[in-house]
Amino acid sequence: ITLNHKKKENTMNTEVVHETKRTDIMLVDPKNLVVKEGFNVRTDMGDIEALSESIVAVGLQIPLKAKKMRGEDKWELVDGHRRYQAILLAMENGHDIKFVEVMPFKGNDEDQVFSMIITGTGQKPLNDIEQADAIKRLVNFGYKPEEIAKKIGKSTPYIYNLITLAGVGKKIKDFISEGSISGGTVLQIIKQVDGDDAQLKVVEEAVSH
Repeated sequence: ITLNHKKKENTMNTEVVHETKRTDIMLVDPKNLVVKEGFNVRTDMGDIEALSESIVAVGLQIPLKAKKMRGEDKWELVDGHRRYQAILLAMENGHDIKFVEVMPFKGNDEDQVFSMIITGTGQKPLNDIEQADAIKRLVNFGYKPEEIAKKIGKSTPYIYNLITLAGVGKKIKDFISEGSISGGTVLQIIKQVDGDDAQLKVVEEAVSH
């Protein structure tokens, strides 16, 4: 199986230029895709099994994005981690997937983070903590909140709120990530309650009710 929108197979090599009006698309052996540990801000992959079944049934509708690794026949995944996990699951379930569509990515580390935020918003949305961790990375790269807001199409207060969420403790982050409490509610608590311990206590009380 070749997972592309035209279902066209090519078994000559693992890097074949696939001409399309969008851009050059490479057909890459899934085994040649590499996931950089700790890079992806997404922690909740959602229903991978359903996505895997969909990809097998109708093909990969949106190409993965990956960066060619210098000197190696490997591609480092930039965007499409859920789709990649779904493809691996399909292979584990016996589907012979020879190639997947990959859109070459040539940006730097900051560009990769922006790509995760923007594409993650359009597909399975990043949760509040995943977005917050991505924004924190961009701030650490030297971007101002106003610059980030403009680049991802959000308001500046929205970015400042995510920066605040990025600074809360792990227990509160876990509550938000698992859906026990919203990021907005936590922000309201932080505004009204001083001190990390006191804030955690109020959050725990809110989660228990």
